[in-house]
Amino acid sequence: MSSNGVRSSGRPVPAVHRAWWGMLVKIGVAALLIAALASAWFRWVEPHEAAFERWLGTLGPWAPAMFVASVALALLLFLPKSLFSMAAGAIFGPLWGLVWMLTASFIAAIATFALVRRGFRSWVGRVLDRHPRLAAIDTAVGDRGTRAVVLLRMTPVGFAIMNWILAASRIRFREYLAGLVGLVPGTLSAVSIGFAARHTADLATRADDLPPGDSVLREVGVYGSVAASVIVAVVVSRIAIRSIHSASATDGGRSDATSMPS
Repeated sequence: MSSNGVRSSGRPVPAVHRAWWGMLVKIGVAALLIAALASAWFRWVEPHEAAFERWLGTLGPWAPAMFVASVALALLLFLPKSLFSMAAGAIFGPLWGLVWMLTASFIAAIATFALVRRGFRSWVGRVLDRHPRLAAIDTAVGDRGTRAVVLLRMTPVGFAIMNWILAASRIRFREYLAGLVGLVPGTLSAVSIGFAARHTADLATRADDLPPGDSVLREVGVYGSVAASVIVAVVVSRIAIRSIHSASATDGGRSDATSMPS
């Protein structure tokens, strides 16, 4: 992008990406998104979380496996990944919540790849043909492989939708699989939010009988880690989006050059 507010492809850059108030808008949008996730958690997940956790408790060592299987199936049905990530953090804590949530996500992604490649690839291709911006993903992953998939996984596009788009593209399975590492920042952020929400609820229910371990330093660590994970996820997502835009502009410049008469 040049200093006069025009991309290298010749298209003008929106003012929201150039003006000082653009950063305030983006911070506001991020805050609203976090508030929306928290609201969705307390409205739809938290009322059933205790019953679900008790049911998992009756399964003993099979509880993580049942959670992973249930979440993988839910993700295949296009249910929002962020809510299940928050539930994983609330039930299993930040570490194991991340492990089990990534496991479920990997299983759902692999199952979607097999499903699309074996029966729905042509149908998804026709849908993408009607949406040029989505169809451009096929060009990006075809030219840049794993790097493009990792960057796309870091963008805020829905998990299930991205699975179908990538599975219908020209990408090879090993690149598709390696690109799943891009899920880590966003998943860690949502898992941390879920853990913090559970921790806050626990504090509220036992405010008069806190154990010695609940010190101010511990609370700062809990909420500080949540803030850090959210900031990292937002920054990484922004870098990924910029990289994809830059790659798209480069591809556009190349195509324009190759189409010029000699």
